[in-house]
Amino acid sequence: AVVPPAGFHLSCSKEGALEAISLPGGKPGCIDYPMQLQLREPLIRGTYSFGATVDLPEETPQVNTFNLIIQDSYKNVVDAAFAIQGEDIVELPVELPTLRWSRADPGVRTNVSVGITFTEDVTSLKALLVTLPELFEHDVEKPIEVVNVNPRFPISPGLDWADTQEVDRIRIFL
Repeated sequence: AVVPPAGFHLSCSKEGALEAISLPGGKPGCIDYPMQLQLREPLIRGTYSFGATVDLPEETPQVNTFNLIIQDSYKNVVDAAFAIQGEDIVELPVELPTLRWSRADPGVRTNVSVGITFTEDVTSLKALLVTLPELFEHDVEKPIEVVNVNPRFPISPGLDWADTQEVDRIRIFL
């Protein structure tokens, strides 16, 4: 189980809400509250990761810690980590989001432009995540098909600044 701080709402049951990343056995079964993952294969010694959808509170809670509890199939606790410190929730100086597309015909390729305006310099941001609405998918075959049209926008150096592996999102590394 993953027990978050007050105000956080973890979700894994909706389509696309859970990414198994490196969990054994593929996508596990799940229960949303508290978030519990039922693995299809046992854990062996190693490091694992997964991602889940989370709704954040407006501000960082006073007690900002998570608990991770691992149980066997009989519900016996076999390992746990308590009081894992969460990151602070910060408000970014962002306004005027824009979304433009070239066509609106179902099943037809369209070019989409996404924009935001930063009202102040931001140095702590490491990535932007563009998540597509339900039932929408991008068809970017190579990350170089994602184009930065603003030379002042500080994308990560090199060719690996756009992660397009998941069809419902594009991650831009800064």
